[in-house]
Amino acid sequence: MVVQGDNLWRLAEKYYSNGFKFIEIAKANGINQPDQIDIGQKLVIPTVTAASQLLRISDKPITYTVVKGDNLWRIAFRFYGDGRVFGQIVRVNAELIRQPDLIEPGWQLTLPPLEPIS
Repeated sequence: MVVQGDNLWRLAEKYYSNGFKFIEIAKANGINQPDQIDIGQKLVIPTVTAASQLLRISDKPITYTVVKGDNLWRIAFRFYGDGRVFGQIVRVNAELIRQPDLIEPGWQLTLPPLEPIS
């Protein structure tokens, strides 16, 4: 149960000794906004084995159209479950993305298949 001062990063550090695994707690609980959890909220904490299998990705690239409010971290989190892999999106779309913090609505991005990471 979430108590005062908790956030997903701290919970991931507590249970996995790795704050970056907050993504697994978010995915297991259907949380789309990881910074918005409530005191008293009950959370599922996945097993360490489940949390070590970060990505379940298609083996084919897909095309995504950027919408207002998007950023590469959010897109990577939405499609891969891990915002940290946004660099792969930048790499594949290098001709379009000159500055990773500046993407425009309407851009067509290729989202590559990714290998699982641990």
